[in-house]
Amino acid sequence: MRPNYSVILMSRRLNAPYSDKVLEDGITIEYEGHDEPKTSYEMNPKMLDQPRTTRIGTLTQNGKFIEAIEKYKNGTANSERVKVMKKYFPGYGL
Repeated sequence: MRPNYSVILMSRRLNAPYSDKVLEDGITIEYEGHDEPKTSYEMNPKMLDQPRTTRIGTLTQNGKFIEAIEKYKNGTANSERVKVMKKYFPGYGL
């Protein structure tokens, strides 16, 4: 994809694993982000957010998002353009 914007995939179907929302203004979104990867049978990944970094110190997707927000807030970067796209699955129709 083009490097001049980020892409956020949203699934708003009834049984979607994330509770992402488009708010009433039609512009603002509430995006849940990534869960912690499931590492054991007993673990419920919905109870833990994905950490900012991996075990080796590289940024996760949530970490990249947090870093972009912090750079914007402290004035070291401009806001980023974002495209929100609907995630489709085979058999769910358009």
